[in-house]
Amino acid sequence: MYTLIMNIIQGKVSGINAKYHTKGHYEGIICTQYSELIKGIKRIADDITGDLINVSCLIKLRAIVRYPVENPIIIAEDENTITFKHIENNSIHNENSSQYYYSTDYIYKEFLIPQEIGVITEDKDNFLITFKKNQLEDKWKMINN
Repeated sequence: MYTLIMNIIQGKVSGINAKYHTKGHYEGIICTQYSELIKGIKRIADDITGDLINVSCLIKLRAIVRYPVENPIIIAEDENTITFKHIENNSIHNENSSQYYYSTDYIYKEFLIPQEIGVITEDKDNFLITFKKNQLEDKWKMINN
């Protein structure tokens, strides 16, 4: 709860280097943190009756550790998609492990593209991640670029 409140007050996500801030990362991480917060509240008693509001998010981003890749290896690119060699920092599927919430972001031009909006595939010994170029919206532009 403290981290969520501090992120809202600061208007940015704590722990992410200023040059890697995007509106999309802020919104996606705040939404994830709020969703996690309300899961842990069993009962709330104040002058407002009823449950906390469930917020639907278009994208939830992992909030614990994010790894920006400055010069990702481009495997393929055309007018519709871009495919990078995926750097996997989350190689486990156990939601109880904090490492499960690690994620990779790819710097492409002025964008910081989160792993969560890509499609990961395996090719021989490598993992690849593909993004549709129509996903490169203003919200993924680095603010302090």
